[in-house]
Order: sequence, then structure tokens, then C-alpha cells
Amino acid sequence: MKLREVVNMKMFTGIRLRAITSEDAQYTLAWRNSDEINSSIVGQKRFVSPETESRWVDMAISDHEGDKAYRFMIIVDGQSAPVGMVYLNRISRVNRTAVTGIMIGDLEHRGKGYASQATILLLDYAFHELGLHSIRANILSYNEASLKLYMSLGFKEEGCQRDAIFKGGRFHDLLMFSILEHEFYEQV
Repeated sequence: MKLREVVNMKMFTGIRLRAITSEDAQYTLAWRNSDEINSSIVGQKRFVSPETESRWVDMAISDHEGDKAYRFMIIVDGQSAPVGMVYLNRISRVNRTAVTGIMIGDLEHRGKGYASQATILLLDYAFHELGLHSIRANILSYNEASLKLYMSLGFKEEGCQRDAIFKGGRFHDLLMFSILEHEFYEQV
């Protein structure tokens, strides 16, 4: 059975994606201020206040409504609180590209396959609904969980920006990956 058929048949049980809402600021605030979570993402740690985070969530909602970026909360079946977030940003309609990333913010839900399922649902949305052709991911070279995730989904390494990210008092390489629409759907 091809991946598109699996997604169409809603064979993923366990999670669903939904658009970010203003009420999600309480969750994203906690995730953004977590040292453990921050160590695995490309961006720099910014200690943010509830007001700053609320403004960021409002901007995320506006970007979503304006077709500039899509941020989805990951919801485990039977729960109301999100366990993470997956996104598409830097969308180019001309080139039909975007950049993706994922964060499982609730540490108790890491390692359960939710990141993989959420990324598959997001990629299907990007290719099938938005008509994109190529999705990129930028990963810190030491983030083994993300490297394993994206490689398992068929992403190909395109290059390395050496010493591109300063984090934790030192420089780290940034690895660039991508997947094309046909590569994604050819997977069994």
C-alpha cells in the first residue's frame, strides 16, 4: 500500500493536527522557556513573557490565515492539550517550496512516534493540498532524534553549513535536508 493511500484511509491513529489558537500560548510559552527543548532547536533561546508569547501566537495565526506559514498543534487522541507543534514556513509559491520543523514539547510524549506521524500528515498536506514540490528541513548536527526522523521519512541530505549556529557557548554545523513530492509518495 502506498503512503498516499495510508494517509487517505486515515490509518494513523493516535494523533491529529489542528491549527494553532490563542489558547495555545500557555503551551508554547512553556516549551520555548525549556532548556531541554531549546537545546534541540535551531533558534536561540529567548526568555519570553506570557505577553510576548501571546503576540507571537497572534502573529502565527495571522501568518496561517494569510497563507504565509502554517503551524499545527499535535494532539494525541483522547487528550485536549497539545504535545507539540509542526510547521511549514518560508513558503515560496513560485518555487513550490517550504521549510518544515517539529517540536514535541511535552517531554513525556517523546519517543512514541508522534513526531513521525505528525510530519507525515504535514508533508501530505504540503504536497497534496498546497501543491508544494519540495520541503526542506534544517537540523543541528547533534540533534540525533531529528536526523533519524527526517532520514526515516526519506529526506536527503543536501549539505552542511559549517559552524553556522552558535548555541551553548560553541558553534555547531547546520545540516540541510529536503524531500521531493514524488520521493515522499513513492515510499511504501
